[in-house]
Amino acid sequence: SSGINAEYGSTANNLRNIVMEKLLTTREEEEERSRYIQQIVQREAKASVEVRKLEELLSEASEEREADLNKRNIEIKKLKSDLAQLQKSSNEVNKRIKSDALKQEVSDSKTSESKCDRLKQSITQLRSQLTQAVAEHRQSEQSLRGRKIKTESALETWIAKYDADMGERQEEFEQIDTVYKIEKQQLEDLETRFQVLEEEYTRIMEERRIAAEQKAEEERRLRLLTKAAVVIQAHWRSFATRKKLKQKKKGKKGKKENKGSDS
Repeated sequence: SSGINAEYGSTANNLRNIVMEKLLTTREEEEERSRYIQQIVQREAKASVEVRKLEELLSEASEEREADLNKRNIEIKKLKSDLAQLQKSSNEVNKRIKSDALKQEVSDSKTSESKCDRLKQSITQLRSQLTQAVAEHRQSEQSLRGRKIKTESALETWIAKYDADMGERQEEFEQIDTVYKIEKQQLEDLETRFQVLEEEYTRIMEERRIAAEQKAEEERRLRLLTKAAVVIQAHWRSFATRKKLKQKKKGKKGKKENKGSDS
């Protein structure tokens, strides 16, 4: 606001100087200065509007900042209160945990002593069981070794028998394979011959079909020709008969006319 007042004071001084100069200037200079003054006044009015807008914006920003600060202060107070409450509860929890830990330590100490006694008894029993199991294991091991020797001997016998049997099977397989190859070759030859015969049969049947169609067509044509000949003969006979009848009628008329002229 102090800057605005200084600006207004400067403007007033300028106006006063302009008025003094106006008394000493001509009409043209006065008009020129009047236009200049109007421009200055317009600029000042525009500047005043912008200054008011800036002041309004500054006021709004200040209010928003103040509200934000108040909001932050409230949050800080709430956090401080929560922190104090948390510290209080954490102290109580620590005390309770220490107390429980001491109780648990005493209880674990008693429990561990009883566990150690039970474990010692268990170790003694397990050692006795281990000694007994080792003795039993040695006996079973000797028995298993005897079984293993018998099994290996039997297995060798079976392997030898299997090899001999497979040798015979191999020879039989080779013989069957040879016969299979011969029969397969014969089958391929028969299939080749059958294919040739099938093609020949197909060709012959096609020729027969064509011949039958040609024969049927010739028979149809012969029937048509025969029918046409019969019709032509019938028409010809009818025509010949009518012609003879006409000739007979003309002959009779001529004889009558000759008789009349003679009389």
